[in-house]
Amino acid sequence: MLIYITQYFVISLLYYVKRFNDSKSINQVIYVVTLFLLVFIAGFRVNLGQDYMGYKTYTDDFYNNDIELTFIYISNSIKYLGLPINYLFAVYSLITFYFLLKIIDNYPRSIQFLIIAIFLSLPHFYFQTFNLIRQMAAVMIFVFATTIKEKGIKQILFFFLSVLFHTTAIIPVCIYFFIKKYTIKSYKYELVAYVISLLLLFVPNTIDILIKFIPVINYKHYDSYLFNDTFRQVGYAGSGVFVFINSLMTFFTILNKKKFVLSNLSIEYYFFVLGQILWNILFYDATLIRISYYFIIYYIVVFPSIINFFQIKNRIIYCYAMYFFFVSLFIYYITMPNNPYLPYQNYFY
Repeated sequence: MLIYITQYFVISLLYYVKRFNDSKSINQVIYVVTLFLLVFIAGFRVNLGQDYMGYKTYTDDFYNNDIELTFIYISNSIKYLGLPINYLFAVYSLITFYFLLKIIDNYPRSIQFLIIAIFLSLPHFYFQTFNLIRQMAAVMIFVFATTIKEKGIKQILFFFLSVLFHTTAIIPVCIYFFIKKYTIKSYKYELVAYVISLLLLFVPNTIDILIKFIPVINYKHYDSYLFNDTFRQVGYAGSGVFVFINSLMTFFTILNKKKFVLSNLSIEYYFFVLGQILWNILFYDATLIRISYYFIIYYIVVFPSIINFFQIKNRIIYCYAMYFFFVSLFIYYITMPNNPYLPYQNYFY
């Protein structure tokens, strides 16, 4: 537990310093130290995370069949070098967090410490890098591609790279180009869709109804995920402070659509709202909900960006209020009994 808490506050402090620092050399040190901490703790974990146990079982053949080429090359390279399976997770952590920090660099320094803090605070962001190593790498590469200024061949190459890391990335890539071509000025459609999804969040059998309309899938191993109850996990829609505040902030975001568009954050806005809708609808299925990760990741950018919509004199208040809110969520989660990511074990000690 202590190692997660230490990482959280050290990285928060480093990025808070970066907020006021203009020295490129110091900021580069902050970048390197942050990347090292993230990779060391997540990449060299032992017996933690769904993917750790899954990939460790297949160390002999390294998933040579029905898997992305990037995984085959990375895993076989590690095998060829005679390195243990831990280095597979370290390489994917390096890729994932490298692009995460590059994404953060594409936004104003005034909100960067909030972006990294929110990412570390919520289990469906940071701790999913323990569970979905291939997909989370693809998520970060895809998001990076949408945030870079160069919208030509460079962006296309990064979109293609994201698909090479996880084939499901083709879905958000297609949606990205659809949104770029077709945009709606009014927010009423997003508002209605979000309200409906929020209502469905409190209906546990929503996914069972939805799955009836999905044709039989015969692609890799995901058909068994969808139609075998062994892989289905029914949870419950959390209530309380987080759901309430999250809903309020989402409504605020939708009602301020025009400000996001004028701030050149239209892609972030659309993907965030779509992510919230998909998350609510697919909440009860541990497999289907994975597609929402390409969209809900924009949460870490959209919420801090809201601060800039307020008057300058009030921004600092909202900034610290948001930070301490997410700190409390992090502390609450990390101290929960039977936390699946505790006790922490590392390959080097």
